[in-house]
Amino acid sequence: LQPKFSLADMAVVGAEALVRWERPGHGLVAPADFIPVAEKTGLLPAIDQWMLGQLLAQLAQWRGQGRWPDEWSVAINQTATDLQQDLWLPTLQAELKNTRVPARQLQIELTESALLQPTPHMLERLQALRGLGVGLAIDDFGTGYSSLSYLRSLPVSVIKIDQGFVHDLIPPQFQEVESNGRVLVEAMITLAHKLGHTLVAEGVENEAQRRLLRHLGCELGQGYLLS
Repeated sequence: LQPKFSLADMAVVGAEALVRWERPGHGLVAPADFIPVAEKTGLLPAIDQWMLGQLLAQLAQWRGQGRWPDEWSVAINQTATDLQQDLWLPTLQAELKNTRVPARQLQIELTESALLQPTPHMLERLQALRGLGVGLAIDDFGTGYSSLSYLRSLPVSVIKIDQGFVHDLIPPQFQEVESNGRVLVEAMITLAHKLGHTLVAEGVENEAQRRLLRHLGCELGQGYLLS
């Protein structure tokens, strides 16, 4: 779990659940190495389902121990393929009920590329999720080749600024030198706020990035600056 924090005061507000594969004899394998294989072999929905079950069980345990505040939420990546499966939503509802984890403490992240052309069926599923109280976030925002018009129809509450844009904002080797990346990030923040969304900046690695993102109006961050 990588903490998400307020850019204003570094207070933790939740986390994102990330997956690694502990391959026997090889140690931890990064998602970039095994997720593409899982996609090609059709195993990704099974991994996503396992992740979701593990996460909710862990949250239930921590909530019972008083270690997970009510105002915190946790985000988890899921694929568009997951949502299209008929049993996915009923399974999620059942797991939320069985673990007694409030829906508001769960946030589903979908990549921008998965949402470029949302079908009526996909929109119906997304609306049902929001109806449950589950949050929805667009991950890797700005990396797809999409029309901005799709944002109007999606019931999302959070937009995540991809770490590539954050890195270009103020590269670590130039602590106080702003790059042209500021123009893009500032435009994303303005657009998201006009649509009523909260922003999370990924890959926040230094104090200069934190200060500038906060100055531009971004609310939350995650990255090596904190953890």
